Amino acid sequence: MGSILTKKAHNSQMDVPFSVLLQVARILEERAIPYVLVGSLASSMHGMFRSTADIDILADVRPEQVRPLLEALQESFYVDEHAMREALTQRSSFNVIHLDSVFKVDIFLPKTDEFAWAQLERRQLRRVSPDAKRCRVRSYCRRYSIG
Repeated sequence: MGSILTKKAHNSQMDVPFSVLLQVARILEERAIPYVLVGSLASSMHGMFRSTADIDILADVRPEQVRPLLEALQESFYVDEHAMREALTQRSSFNVIHLDSVFKVDIFLPKTDEFAWAQLERRQLRRVSPDAKRCRVRSYCRRYSIG
């Protein structure tokens, strides 16, 4: 017989991505690393609901920020320093895994194209949860034009 989740357990599982997101966002904000939430979670926050198994963040991490970022993340996340540095060199991505929930966050470094930089420039501070005043993250809001 399959397991039956209580409403509290279900809500707790639904809160995991936002809890993990807020931890990463706080770490990036405290280190003055420009970032923007992208991917499925970002589109869901803007009303285009998509299922997701991870969080995608575009972050402009500089070489001098790798060590402080690594040290801060390692308190609650598994993160590989070599993968971070390789991503920085290749302008690719690295991931961090939340130790308690095993929830994955992909951190993409901006490429040299205009689109990546436009996402960072157009980012907006968004409230993640209506009941929490400090639950805000930077999210990308695409401007649509008609015509």
